[in-house]
Amino acid sequence: MSLKSKILTRKGLGVISGVIVLTILILLLILERLMASPHVYFPEWHPNGEYIVFYQWEVDKVRDDTITKMYRIDRNGDNLQRIGPAEPGYPSLPTYSPDGKYLLFSNLTNIYKLDIENGSSEKLTDADDVRFFGPQFSPDGQTIVYDNMSPKGNIHLMKSDGSEQHKLEVNGSRPAFSPDGKSIVYHAITAENEQIMLMKSNGEFVKQLTTGPSDSFDPSYSPDGKHVVFGKTLKKGWNEVFEINIETGEERKLTSLDQEIWGVDYSPDGLSLIFAAGPNLYLMNRTDGIVKNIYQSR
Repeated sequence: MSLKSKILTRKGLGVISGVIVLTILILLLILERLMASPHVYFPEWHPNGEYIVFYQWEVDKVRDDTITKMYRIDRNGDNLQRIGPAEPGYPSLPTYSPDGKYLLFSNLTNIYKLDIENGSSEKLTDADDVRFFGPQFSPDGQTIVYDNMSPKGNIHLMKSDGSEQHKLEVNGSRPAFSPDGKSIVYHAITAENEQIMLMKSNGEFVKQLTTGPSDSFDPSYSPDGKHVVFGKTLKKGWNEVFEINIETGEERKLTSLDQEIWGVDYSPDGLSLIFAAGPNLYLMNRTDGIVKNIYQSR
């Protein structure tokens, strides 16, 4: 299981103390320099289905440091372009607004909104003692849901301009709106492990979607709102992609790659999935299950 992903998303947002997090992160940065290819994380689709955004860790040889960079790529793997702030830093977890004009991203501590046309970034949160992560727009683009690095993770809401920030009475991480904006899916730490949960957009708990001994995490809604795709830890700590029917609770395993899979997202038409595994981005056809490697970092 990727410790870096835990730091930036799941249990790293929850149960690991700040000192341990910093120690592990330093070790990870050293190990990252030894990797032949930087790992890529958490790809998401552009609303038009033609582009994909993601981020990856890279070595900045000028600064002798390890940083993150965000990229955009065509759905067929062509035309790789760096996006986001030009200055070195740790931008991560990019996600588009419904109209495709803006990009939300985290930068270790705060959440920013990037105007794609003019390239300017606006800081939406102003934290110095917590770390905000995983922002996602509501379908109408008026609201943003996000989480923070606290003992068990807390889910927050704010307006798209950064106003009216408030915390929901829900412990969890990686929240995402349903297509109709009425519900939010997220993962939470239970007494035994991590499971996928469902709540109303006002924070009212609805139900636990997943069960069992394995950790389930990083959920995302299908465009029709009937399914949720997520990662699940199986043998040897490898993660695979699963899909669950929200109404029936029936789960379906979609991959058998025996890799570290971090971040999976439905295409806007619901016919494809994009996910990251190690240095690779994979595109899956949901009709026939064929998986194609569209990008490998270098």
